[in-house]
Amino acid sequence: LLKARDSGRPYYLLLTDGDMPVLSGKELLQRIKDDAQGFPGLKKAMVSGDMWRIRSAQELGSLFLLKPYALDALVEIVRKADPDNHPSA
Repeated sequence: LLKARDSGRPYYLLLTDGDMPVLSGKELLQRIKDDAQGFPGLKKAMVSGDMWRIRSAQELGSLFLLKPYALDALVEIVRKADPDNHPSA
């Protein structure tokens, strides 16, 4: 994320799992939110089967997908995050 931001070609979507080892999805979202320089335009989405994790994602301003999810739901998240609203996104 830092390399992409600093190169002038930032990502527009970060999709993370809520149940990662070492650093949870919530912790990652919190670190991104706390970054002093910020990540302008970055949409965040967390995937989890745990409603508590989903609620914490919402509290941090993140989109979310509840496991198990349909492919259509993932496509909708990508469309919501696409800054240029590409029809093929």
